[in-house]
Amino acid sequence: MYKFELKSGLLRVSDPGYPMKKEKTAYGYLYKHMRAKPGVWKVSIPTTKQGLERDLFAYHSSVNPKTIVFDSKPGVVLGVDSGQMGVYDAKGFPKTEEGHEFFYDHLLALNFRFEKNKPVKVLQKARYKTHKWGVVCAGFGGDGAYPLLVYRKKGVALAVKVIFNS
Repeated sequence: MYKFELKSGLLRVSDPGYPMKKEKTAYGYLYKHMRAKPGVWKVSIPTTKQGLERDLFAYHSSVNPKTIVFDSKPGVVLGVDSGQMGVYDAKGFPKTEEGHEFFYDHLLALNFRFEKNKPVKVLQKARYKTHKWGVVCAGFGGDGAYPLLVYRKKGVALAVKVIFNS
């Protein structure tokens, strides 16, 4: 179980490789921002029998995860092209190209090493990266498009789930 504090009330769900530009393109969503309950959020990343991450599940600490009922259809489908996905306080996510490049390079260095200009997965103890403003996971099967489910009350998100492998 991982935790981070959402201070701003604005939650971002995305591949950390996407800077703060267009939320939606002709190909679909790069990231999703939503109003969310401020406070401590808990994040779990269960795995399949094959060891791949099944989903990224984040919820506000005031919510009992067993009582969460997501909509049956995903709100959006999020694109991934760095093999990583995360949940963050949108106000903490880097807003400039320079800040984003530093952040992304830092995450990449933690997850991969390079040989002949190709990334090679590094097996390490800390597979998931936590920051004071978010959690990032890697290794769930790679690039693609993944459905995002949201649980809301009175228009405010209390939980999100990105499904990687069912």
